Formats: sequence, C-alpha cells, structure tokens
Amino acid sequence: MPNLVLLFSHQLSRDQIADAEKSMLINEYIMMPNELKELWANVSPEVEKPNIKPFTSWLESITKEGDYILIQGDYYMTYHMVQWAFHNNRIPVYATTKRETIIKQVEATNEVIKTSVFKHVIFRKY
Repeated sequence: MPNLVLLFSHQLSRDQIADAEKSMLINEYIMMPNELKELWANVSPEVEKPNIKPFTSWLESITKEGDYILIQGDYYMTYHMVQWAFHNNRIPVYATTKRETIIKQVEATNEVIKTSVFKHVIFRKY
C-alpha cells in the first residue's frame, strides 16, 4: 500500500485522513521532520532560487515508487517538488477545499465580522 508524505506545513484534518484512506488506500502518513517543516514554512521571498535539495534528499530516503506526496506551499517550491515527484514515479497531490463565508454584524459597534471556514473536498493529482 502507498504512503502519503506530507510536504506542507499543516496537520491533516479528520476529513482529509478519511479521504486519503478511502481514495488513495493510504495506511501510513509521513510528516516532515521539524527542521524541514520550518524551512518549508519560511521560504524567503527574497531568494530567486530557494534550495530544494533538503527536501529532495529527504524524499529520496523515505519514499518509494507509487507513494503519494501532498505538496502545498510556496509556488516555486511546489512547482519543483511536483516535477521531482513526476520524474521519480511518485504521485503528487494537493487538497481542494470549499470555502464557506459567515458574515455577522455586531449591533453595538456596527462592525461586520467576516469568517471563512475551509472544508476539505478531495485530493487532486497534479
């Protein structure tokens, strides 16, 4: 059975876990080590070509052909990691969501509070 490697900075929701188990037959989830998660979450917008090597080296050491990789984040990093996945026979996916907006007006202050709630829909292959 394939694994799902999490190349993004969040935790999976219960809906995402249920969907991964049903649609991709996932039984093991592999999270990035904390040092890589920190790098992934803080890609400098001032660097023209961020370093992808720490991520590709890690993926080479822990994945096998046919594993899924959930890739979401900085556009440069996402693009290059999706390309790496294709070239190495891994399956890159991302999570789609539906946004529900809740708008409330506070009578006392006449302020409007807008809240967006994101709900997982499906995993989509790149």
